[in-house]
Amino acid sequence: MQKHVHETLSILSKRWTLHLIFVLLNGPLTFRELAKQMEGIGDPMLSERLKALVSEGLVAREVTITSPIRVSYSLTPEGYALRPVVEAIEAWSVQRHQETARSSSAP
Repeated sequence: MQKHVHETLSILSKRWTLHLIFVLLNGPLTFRELAKQMEGIGDPMLSERLKALVSEGLVAREVTITSPIRVSYSLTPEGYALRPVVEAIEAWSVQRHQETARSSSAP
């Protein structure tokens, strides 16, 4: 496998990463909004994943000076470029679930 492919898969294969990208495809969200939409992820893990994705250039962190301060996260153009990949995984998952449901209900 080529080095750049390995590096990319290393980033995307980390737990919660694709789920986080999938959720952010719908637009910017605050930490709390992300936590609500990503049932099962703890705050420390969500914080770690967001920091890593910001560091990788896939997610942008924007601080708005209000009272209280508002921090929102959104996909960068590079992160948004993963949309076809995430949508393909979603389509495959739906198809697989339907096929599994059909085969388990067959006599």
